[in-house]
Amino acid sequence: MNKDTKLNEKLYQYLAHLFDTKTTYDVHEFLIHSEIHIERDYSSSFRNAKKLGLIVDPEIYKKYQGKLNQFKDMISAKFDEFSNSYITNVKIFPNLNKFQILNNRITPINTPWEEVNSDQNILLNQLRTASENVDYQNIGNTSRTLLQKVSNIVFDLEKHKAHDKSIDLSEGKFKNRLHTYIKTELGGSSNKELRDYSVSVITTAEKSVDLANKLTHDINANLMMAESCVISTITAISIIKLIEDKPE
Repeated sequence: MNKDTKLNEKLYQYLAHLFDTKTTYDVHEFLIHSEIHIERDYSSSFRNAKKLGLIVDPEIYKKYQGKLNQFKDMISAKFDEFSNSYITNVKIFPNLNKFQILNNRITPINTPWEEVNSDQNILLNQLRTASENVDYQNIGNTSRTLLQKVSNIVFDLEKHKAHDKSIDLSEGKFKNRLHTYIKTELGGSSNKELRDYSVSVITTAEKSVDLANKLTHDINANLMMAESCVISTITAISIIKLIEDKPE
């Protein structure tokens, strides 16, 4: 497929428009994330026989992979209705140019907090499909939002007190809140291993926030930095979950 076989923009837009209904919105979403190509089908005896090829965003392809045959039938039938063509075949391919092979096998941490679990999946999908600076910056925004949500869940203003009274523990200061939370929950022990673990937890949480903030404002953000941000954010969530699960 090449640019010469790409479907006319007006035909493409109208095809997507016809599926923009309450009952066919899944096909509409599929189409608006696709590039459509059309070619003459010389193997057919019909004069207007054509074949369609859809190159689809890899995440949308994954989302609807169980409906591909259904979508093929619906798209070809609808296209036949308003175009002077007879569609003999529809082929669908994921656009692998948009699919990132990550250096690390990163998996979300299953927590008791549904929204945190959902946002981890969003974060990983953003990393998987990122290709431009704005995509990497969005990863920083999502990471920061995730850590903010976690701090809102676990931090208790009555229980988690900073030793330094000048530390701002208001809701927006999630870095200070997580730092104070970890120190409170893992403090009060003379055990060296526990103290070392406490320090590593604090460092991990801080680095996650620092990387997220750096990524959000860095116009030269790249995949390596984005991947590091995701790893450290999910690591921080994992550690906080461990602290929440520890016996009293």
